[in-house]
Amino acid sequence: MVSPLRILALLLLMLIARICWAVNLEVTMDSAEVQAGDTVNLTVTVDEQSFGDAPDFSPLKQDFEILSNRQSSQFSMNNGQIRSSTSWILTLLPKREGFLAIPPLQYGNQTSKPLKLHVTKRRQINSANSNEVIFMDAQVDKKDVYVQEQVIYTVRLYRRIDLHESSYTPPKVDNAVMEMLGNQREYTSTVDGRSYKIIELRYAIFPQQSGELVIPPAEIVGTIFLANNRSFMFDPFNGKQIRRASPEIAVRVKPQPASYPADKPWLPARSLQLREHWTPDGSDWKVGEPVTRLVILEAEGIAPSVLPPLPTTELPGL
Repeated sequence: MVSPLRILALLLLMLIARICWAVNLEVTMDSAEVQAGDTVNLTVTVDEQSFGDAPDFSPLKQDFEILSNRQSSQFSMNNGQIRSSTSWILTLLPKREGFLAIPPLQYGNQTSKPLKLHVTKRRQINSANSNEVIFMDAQVDKKDVYVQEQVIYTVRLYRRIDLHESSYTPPKVDNAVMEMLGNQREYTSTVDGRSYKIIELRYAIFPQQSGELVIPPAEIVGTIFLANNRSFMFDPFNGKQIRRASPEIAVRVKPQPASYPADKPWLPARSLQLREHWTPDGSDWKVGEPVTRLVILEAEGIAPSVLPPLPTTELPGL
């Protein structure tokens, strides 16, 4: 049993640490892009116990409705070092479409960096699905790409009731490389006046040959209960096993253009940057002392496996 004196000493150490050390304030979102009517989760974390203090969330109300605000705290002590943090998880509903700013938030003397959220126009969903208590939907960010160009595939499970003992199977795409992007998102949205809980998963697909790329349906199997009694899972009047699938999607994949130089690596990236950094910088070098050159090739929207190796360079005098 921990004595009251020890607890008091720990609290005193935490208060001293709070006074002596600068607090780190971090703000993150679970997605940088949502559709109109969807929620986004904003997590605000400080590396201390808040002792009843909280960031000022009022600037968010200009462009968002704050639907919920949950707080959690963590505290640990290892080898005499105290580690603690407090987090606030806010569920936000954007008030309009377009690019919205998550403005800087204030906590004590600390101010967070602003973030940007893109709220897109809501995509039409098959009206036949909107009458279902559970259904799946899928989309791609583009249906006309070059070979090895990235396609973002998003699959969503909509549900108005809980799904139990579920098993999810992602699509198996032939002649393509498929990688999951981040973790699954969970949020709420309204479709045809009905509120749904949504699970969203995103994948990057890289077609490896030209022609038509067919993305087969993703599937989920589970049990729903139409009444409150769950004593008999296979009761035909209560538990019901269901299978739902997303629509099949076709993407046109164009070959590498004939005009592209044959001696150059084919890099159909969304963005490509090559930069370098010297330590120390070139203004203060001395004969006989080593310097470090860091060369970075950074690409967005392309598989890492197709990036070419960086060329070796011989520099006179080094």
